[in-house]
Amino acid sequence: MFTKTDIYHYAIDGFGEFFADPLSLRRRLLVASSGRCWEWAKQAKAYEQQLAKLGEEDVDGRAEWSMRLAEVEGKLVDVAFQAFNLPAIEPDADGQPSGVSELAGLELMYRFLEWLDEKKGEPGS
Repeated sequence: MFTKTDIYHYAIDGFGEFFADPLSLRRRLLVASSGRCWEWAKQAKAYEQQLAKLGEEDVDGRAEWSMRLAEVEGKLVDVAFQAFNLPAIEPDADGQPSGVSELAGLELMYRFLEWLDEKKGEPGS
């Protein structure tokens, strides 16, 4: 599992570098997803693989799998923003956009889940 000195280090473009207690971050992910973040991440990967297998001519199949992927990714994005306390994109004081994109939040969460799985030696536990 973890040692007393394990700290998760991550960076967000435009915001800098951050450090987090991995147990706290894992707990926040679990609470935000009602314990389903690993399940949703596996579903998203499976849906992406299914989409990759479909030809461009399979419009109905691509639409179905794209909708499934969008639904599960939406859940994962919500979890990532909540667990990592990420700011949504909004205008700053000068009217310029500031915040974290959904894609950046999703990638941040995927990297953390992979790091946890490597650290613990068993995925999704």
